[in-house]
Amino acid sequence: MSTDELPLLPGGERIFDRVSGPVVMLEAVAPSVGSGVIFVDAGHRWGICAVRSAKLAETYAFDDGSRTSGDAALAKMHQWHSVELSAWRMDDESTVDLLPLLLHARQLHRQLSLAWTSWEGLLSDLRRRDGAFVVEVSCGGQRGVTCIRDGLHVATYSDRHPGVGDLSLLDDLARPDSAVTVWRTTLPQDPSHDRPAQRDAADALTWYIKQKVGEDGEERLFTAPYAFHEEDTHHGSWFADALRTGELRGQVRRLQLNTSGS
Repeated sequence: MSTDELPLLPGGERIFDRVSGPVVMLEAVAPSVGSGVIFVDAGHRWGICAVRSAKLAETYAFDDGSRTSGDAALAKMHQWHSVELSAWRMDDESTVDLLPLLLHARQLHRQLSLAWTSWEGLLSDLRRRDGAFVVEVSCGGQRGVTCIRDGLHVATYSDRHPGVGDLSLLDDLARPDSAVTVWRTTLPQDPSHDRPAQRDAADALTWYIKQKVGEDGEERLFTAPYAFHEEDTHHGSWFADALRTGELRGQVRRLQLNTSGS
């Protein structure tokens, strides 16, 4: 896998560029970066380290067509010799937070010509889909990226405007002689959305209802989609979604009112 197979990454203030040194220097240089990225170039192998609060936060290694992340990636990079390190500091940690979305991306479409692909139609279609997408448009050696997550543009930037801005940054690039590449990202599962934890919470609520209003209380107070629907990884956590919409909170509140003093 080459760097050309990944989207353009957001940029920032260059701290140093192509400095020769051992990979063990990564921990030593992180404080000088603050919040940003360290790039490790070992020829046909390379790595990227996200830095937050002056500490290494995430590491990614790309070697022989495979990608590795976490401690395994750092261990792999420590085996490399004759590397060059580059680093840049980003405006804030929210820009650094884009790296997982970008570095876990897998190509869906490569070099679609905007001569026969509608830019607005493509973005509209991706916004209607669940999940995360990275869209890069390129023309004449210039590149720009917009990231879409669950229907929203969460970040847009370009090589001429490396800081995060709005979608209008790509207006000059999105023209008929441009090409578009699309990636889809499957992010690592958030432990807070783990199904067993959701089940524990649902079981606790069911127990509470039974104690207050009887054995069949949950059937009268909770609808099946919220009480027993399996989690769909493409649509998020049913339990978290129910809490966000307020419907489950409303049901619990009604339960509390109906059973107060009992």
